[in-house]
Amino acid sequence: MLEKGSTQELTEIVTKENTADAVGNKSVFVYATPFLVALMERTCIKLMEEDLDSGEVSVGTNINLDHLAPTPIGNKILCRAELVEQSGKKYVFDVKAFDNDKLIGKAMHTRYKVNLDKFLNSI
Repeated sequence: MLEKGSTQELTEIVTKENTADAVGNKSVFVYATPFLVALMERTCIKLMEEDLDSGEVSVGTNINLDHLAPTPIGNKILCRAELVEQSGKKYVFDVKAFDNDKLIGKAMHTRYKVNLDKFLNSI
């Protein structure tokens, strides 16, 4: 079981494909907010993996994000998620993203552990 304070890190290189230009903000060649959200979610998903039983997955229900600074093509982003609260199936993470030592994004992200079959059958 995950303990409060457990952490996970993932990295991503900024490329033309994950810039604001790629999502329609033409000529803005810096890391796009939707990709920052995705990196943060992937980091939390990875952290939760060890807490999932067979047939379970996690689903995100909330993210409160501040994208604080631009990151140019070629730079590497480090994303760090820390479990700050866990209650039943609910997990809350404090997530931060850095370009070198510069904080470029911070978020609180909530995920829930669910049975995949039940979840998909509820649609």
